[in-house]
Amino acid sequence: MDAGGFTTADRPFFVDQDERALRLREALDFEASSHHRLTLELEDSAGAKVQATFNITVLNVNEPPAVTDDQSYDVDENEGAPVVLGSVAATDPDGATDVAGLTFAIDAS
Repeated sequence: MDAGGFTTADRPFFVDQDERALRLREALDFEASSHHRLTLELEDSAGAKVQATFNITVLNVNEPPAVTDDQSYDVDENEGAPVVLGSVAATDPDGATDVAGLTFAIDAS
């Protein structure tokens, strides 16, 4: 039981005793778990208890793709075009297993 008589069974959550608020210990990840169910227990000074169950739904947010930095390619001078220099290593944290849905472009800046 947490201080103040509150119990949280699910580790990503805790009860802020000063504000009597349910809070997160860490960011939640939709891809890891889209739903959490937890039970809060409140006990008064005489030992009477009450429990309440809460359902937490994690909403999916489109996270940006990631590109591996510091990739380098070599090409011989006077090589005819078009030449494949190499593959760009990129991932999509939203769970895509390939990068076929990603659009690649060269930033002119």
